Amino acid sequence: MQHIRPKRSFYHFTIFFLAFSFITLFVASIINLKIGIKIRYLTSFDIWFLTYGLVTIFSNLFLIIYYYHQRYWWATLGCLQYLFFSLCHLTVIYFMVTAQRLESYYHAIYLCMLSSMFLYGLTLIISKTNYHKWLRWAGGMLILVSLLFIAASLGASKASSYEMRETIGLLHNALTVIGSLVSIPLIAHFWEELKQVKEPPKKTRSLNLFGQITIGLFIFATLFLLVKDAFQNNLKYTPATQSQKEMASIFEMRSFTGTSGETLHYRILRPLNYNADKKYPLAVCLHHGGGNGSDNIRQIEAAMFARKLAEPANRQKYPAFLFVPQCPPGHSFGGIPNYSSIEDLVLEAMAALENEFNIDTSRRYVMGMSLGGFGTWNLIAKNPQMFAAAMPVCGGGDPDLAEVLVNMPIWAFHGAEDTNVPTKLSRDMIQAIRAKGGKPKYLEFEGVGHAVWSKVNDTEEKLPWLFSQKRE
Repeated sequence: MQHIRPKRSFYHFTIFFLAFSFITLFVASIINLKIGIKIRYLTSFDIWFLTYGLVTIFSNLFLIIYYYHQRYWWATLGCLQYLFFSLCHLTVIYFMVTAQRLESYYHAIYLCMLSSMFLYGLTLIISKTNYHKWLRWAGGMLILVSLLFIAASLGASKASSYEMRETIGLLHNALTVIGSLVSIPLIAHFWEELKQVKEPPKKTRSLNLFGQITIGLFIFATLFLLVKDAFQNNLKYTPATQSQKEMASIFEMRSFTGTSGETLHYRILRPLNYNADKKYPLAVCLHHGGGNGSDNIRQIEAAMFARKLAEPANRQKYPAFLFVPQCPPGHSFGGIPNYSSIEDLVLEAMAALENEFNIDTSRRYVMGMSLGGFGTWNLIAKNPQMFAAAMPVCGGGDPDLAEVLVNMPIWAFHGAEDTNVPTKLSRDMIQAIRAKGGKPKYLEFEGVGHAVWSKVNDTEEKLPWLFSQKRE
């Protein structure tokens, strides 16, 4: 049966959306390759993500219409199921980033999406579409990329060291760049078919062109914001500065190897005039994302509470051990979706310090901002009997675990205009704990975004409150 070739405008729009599908994913993949998962916490990520989702939907819908129109039934079904699982994957990521929800579904949905990509590629090779060179190429690329992604995902789950997981993570990000190229043979296919269309241009063509230009400008604007945001946030890793080295110099540099064989770099500051016969509190100070690394230096600048407690006046007034672990790149202290957590290693290192020094285990305090804020919520939720008090700043946790925090002294802080870490995450935690009968303190700063530390720093009551807490 002879197939009827679609109209010229159909090819224009299909090529248009495929081209922008490639551009949006390619640019974001390059940024992701440079800064990793931190791309999800850029201010402009949400608008880019929604734009990419819409472009993905439309490009795949045009493909489905084309396959159906040409009676490529297997390709139609293949693309349909791939679109379905792609949307599920995008939905899970969106809720993970914006509401800290659906994290437990991520890996299963991700593998389903990759499997659907493999099947889609297979349909382009073994069905009637294999008569078209560029569709065969697209199918082969889909199969290859999906298999490589699956291998990388399984490899990361079985990796036994940070270094191995980091290497696999970089490979995964590089594969995303390669995966964005799948649209190119599809564009080539439709371009070839467009040249064979004999339909004369119509007056509506200028209207279609205007619509494409308008949509294109909007997409370029979102990409520009994403690139601009990435550079302005200076998220690319750079060597520690002299200032960072000076801040860290008063802290003792140490490393700890856990039972898993992994190593935790950390800094510790002993109490002023330390007396081994006297017990001291332990303040666990978790840094924000700018402290990630392996140099055992930069985390001090990024651990705001550690810097505050290390001031001479505070060391005199609040003698305590300051424990400042450094989170490796691509990892977290727990509580952040799709980040490998080092919480177990941190807890092991704490236990080792308590065996070495005379630490008052009824006065363990944990505090942190942003990445460290998430880690703070995570540590107290999973170890409620361990800590005497907590101060999470612009972080978030799991409201479903609120019941175990009812008796935990908590003072949380957040900027009302925070777009990096939505204020809702702190509000939800506080509301959930209060609903269970707890009485956490919460201070939200109006007109302040993610850079909230100066306001927290000006809150003079925080340290007297913190050091007055003691676990029974």
